[in-house]
Amino acid sequence: TVSGIGRNTALLIHLVHELMQISYREKLQDGNVLVDPVVIKEYCRKMLIGQCVEELHVLYLDTNFRLIQDETHSRGTIDQSAAYPREICRRAHLLNAAAVILAHNHPQSNNSFSEPDVAITQEIRDELAKIGVTYIDHYLVTSTGIVHTLSETMLVQKSSFELE
Repeated sequence: TVSGIGRNTALLIHLVHELMQISYREKLQDGNVLVDPVVIKEYCRKMLIGQCVEELHVLYLDTNFRLIQDETHSRGTIDQSAAYPREICRRAHLLNAAAVILAHNHPQSNNSFSEPDVAITQEIRDELAKIGVTYIDHYLVTSTGIVHTLSETMLVQKSSFELE
């Protein structure tokens, strides 16, 4: 639908995007996720940028913090998607995951985490802790491709609050 871009060019662009996703997934499966958060941010950006609706992904990790599975937990609307802590815990248990990373997008805004985003993340973190699964962080990809992490956002908010 873009002027000057034909079917073959559009297919090539889509293919390159898919190959980049595979490459990042392999890096996460082969390496230690916590060693290079830049790789996680890029992976999340490539996975979620340009989506028309909100998606929530859960990255399930093994004891060495390698990716076991990346699953789309839910697809929602232009401004929300559902999160089911019980289902995330059930899936973590079935995959024998040791840790979890959450990732979602805001397809029509450049905003950071909303209050509901923070609240559901805390609920998920608490439920995962009950079954011995570590919550690592929550990544948010904005409409312009900026990637925020909840841990960085909370640290900035805490620092701003302490300065007042």
